[in-house]
This record gives sequence, C-alpha cells and structure tokens, in this order.
Amino acid sequence: GAEDTCSAGAGDGNCNAIADEDGWIAVEGSADGENLVDAEGASDTLHAITAADEGWHVAWLDRTPAIRFASTDGKVPVIPSEVYRPAGDAVVGDISIVGPAAEPYLVWSETGPSGSRIMTRAALAATAETHVVFSSTGVAQQMGDVVARVPDPVPVDRSAGVFFKMAALDSGESGNFEIFYIPVSDLAAPLDPLSVTPIRVTSAGEYSGHPDAFGIAQGWILVWEDEREGIRGIYATLLDFHGEAPSSPPEAEEISSSPADCQDPHVACLASAATCAVSWTDERYGRFAIFSTLLALPAGLEGIERGPEIGMTDSGTSAWYPALATDEARSQFFLAYTISRGANQSDTLLNFVGQELEEAL
Repeated sequence: GAEDTCSAGAGDGNCNAIADEDGWIAVEGSADGENLVDAEGASDTLHAITAADEGWHVAWLDRTPAIRFASTDGKVPVIPSEVYRPAGDAVVGDISIVGPAAEPYLVWSETGPSGSRIMTRAALAATAETHVVFSSTGVAQQMGDVVARVPDPVPVDRSAGVFFKMAALDSGESGNFEIFYIPVSDLAAPLDPLSVTPIRVTSAGEYSGHPDAFGIAQGWILVWEDEREGIRGIYATLLDFHGEAPSSPPEAEEISSSPADCQDPHVACLASAATCAVSWTDERYGRFAIFSTLLALPAGLEGIERGPEIGMTDSGTSAWYPALATDEARSQFFLAYTISRGANQSDTLLNFVGQELEEAL
C-alpha cells in the first residue's frame, strides 16, 4: 500500500516496478530516489524490468540512442552494457525482456527509411549475435507497439510470443494498423525473417494498436486499443500459442464501455484463480483517468466473462500509463500508474487493484 514509490518531482522521470516474494522495487530514469544503475544523462527512458535470480534485469534506451542493459541487486549501482546501437536514421521502438531469468533475451523494434524489423539478442552475453525475427519493407508496412511475452508456465526453453501493430497489407493506407502475432520457438535461433508470415489477429478495418498479452494455460490473452466503433475502445481475445483461435479472425470481446476514447491497455492474470485484470487510460471524465476490470477465463478459448468497470482514479485528477503485476502467493493484483500533481510535476503511484473489483465478481 505504499505511495510515491517513484516521485519524479520537477524532473522527467520514467518508472516501473515489479514484485518479488519480499516486497517491491522501483527503478527510476531520473527522479529523487536512489539510482540503481549508473547511466549518463537524464533522458534515458526505462522500457522493461524483470526479476533475475538475485535481483533485477533492466533495459532502457539512452539518449545517444543505444539500448542499454544491466542486472542489479537493487542496492549497489552497476555499470550497464551497450546491447545495440541503431545505424544511420533507424529508430529503436519498444523493448521487452523475455525468457528464463538466468538467460534473458531482449526483443525490440527498429524503424528506418526502408522499413521496419523486429530484433532479438541475448542480454547477458557480450558476444551474442543480434537476430532479425521479422522484417517488412516500405512505408505501407510500418510496425510499432511491439511487446514480447513468455508462455505460461514460464518456460525453461527460449520460446516467446511477439505481438505488434503493422499496417495491414490489404489496407492501401499506411494509417490502418492491425495487430499481428509471431510465435518464436527459440529466441537464440529465430527463423529466416523473410520466411516468417505474421498471424493477423484483428480485422477491424480501422486503427488497432498498443497490444499487451499475458501467458495463460490456454495460450495467450491479448488486449489492445481499437477504433472499429468510431471511438477508441479496449478489446480482448484468447489465442493458443500458435496464434490459432476458434474463429478467424479471433472473436474480439469489447472490455470498455466508455463513451470517450480509451487507450494503452495492460493485462495480468492469476493462474490460481483463472482471473485476469485489465487496466487502461480512459477519457470519459474529459481528462485521463485509470479504469480497471476483472475477466474470468473459460477453460477453452471462448467465453470471456467481463466484470464491471471500476474507476481507479477520481475525475479531478489526470492519470495515465497503467501497468499491472501479480502476486500469486497472495492472489492479488497490483496497479502502478502516473498521476499529475500540477505545475509540471507527476508521481508514479502503486496501488492494489481494489477490493471493489473482487467483491463485484
């Protein structure tokens, strides 16, 4: 129930948090707290943090720009390693850390004048090769919003799922993005990127983006933002690890019922309860607010049961960037989000996903 786990003050902080058996750790890009990683510059942007065997794996993009990675015990600052530096005018997008804690891999997107590609590299090996998982060419196939996740239970091998938005090949317009999926059986030796055919998950005919996924017993639960009804709403679907579903494209369940735009959904699940929490940024108050709901999972791939939507922040405060984590031992969800304090100040807060949601189900 702690507040202000990452207080940015007047700075420009980026923050994320994760739970372990004993409590919480927050890693800050530029803020008032203790620096866990020695990095130059205040413009570094934190992208991912995951648990390691004895501490935490952290990945970020520095302002040079290069992808940096470090493993830390959360107490002693460490010197990060440079994992990858884009060439020429190429721009690195989203970064994920996936795979076993003892052998983490980084997955990221890169966009340049000639197209986009998704790349992966072993994070701890200084001499590791960088592999291209998938490559597209031309403006009509620009990609973004890349997230990589591992199946449930967490595998001892190097399999993962990669979700991203890409301009639909049949759209004729570069702005008509849909959600695609690539199953990766081995991050250390991906397939020839030219032979990979991404699986198209959505077919809304309008913009779809910001996917987030969580590994469940059936495969994946996927959430994303979607403009199929004229405003941006939050949708969910279930897939097996191969990207297959009972229908093609998979049936999309609308999660939000807001009359205003909703965006940036995040999902996390409790295997013991067959329950997932979804949180998103919602504009129904005329400003950004955080809303959440719980989803009861079916035994198969059809029939998500949606609970009521609960406002996690009040109508007088702007809040955005929700992030969810779970604690299986306590059967609880945790929610972190950024909230405006006015005068160019913002804090990142950590809350339980409230008792109201549990009672509502």
